[in-house]
Amino acid sequence: MSIEGVIEDYILSDLLHRDRTAIRHHESLIRTGVLDSLKLVQLIAFLEDRYGITVADGEMDPKNFETVASAKAFVERKLKEA
Repeated sequence: MSIEGVIEDYILSDLLHRDRTAIRHHESLIRTGVLDSLKLVQLIAFLEDRYGITVADGEMDPKNFETVASAKAFVERKLKEA
């Protein structure tokens, strides 16, 4: 499964419990209320565990996780650093 697919599936199944059927990859997850501060931290913990990356305090900027596409890009950058 693609990184975008993994992120979307986690948000839908674990954070929203399928309250929605889909997320547009460029839709703001924060502005639309899909992610609040707690869910954002849960998503970051999931990504760290799933991809073996570490998100530093300074990288916990909501801009890195604003959309599925931006979260994917962030994960890809972190994987290249490893």
